[in-house]
Amino acid sequence: MDSHSLKIVQENREYTMFSWSVQATSNPIHMKRGQGVWFWDGDDNRWLDFSSQLINLNVGHQHPKMLDRALPPNHAASWARNWRK
Repeated sequence: MDSHSLKIVQENREYTMFSWSVQATSNPIHMKRGQGVWFWDGDDNRWLDFSSQLINLNVGHQHPKMLDRALPPNHAASWARNWRK
């Protein structure tokens, strides 16, 4: 696993409360991207996403109809920054 993925996994374990698991034994995966029922980890291994129905992803990763509704027409992801210090 590269250093970027290791950092993401470490921060995930440090700051996330995992349901249905012993916190100290959780082994999160750095999810790099997704398409349909598949996602890829930080090492580009492809995984079948069996747990998407447990959260809010019943339509699959990157579903075109969802992207059309959620993103601006140019499909550029937008984000907001807290400018207060």
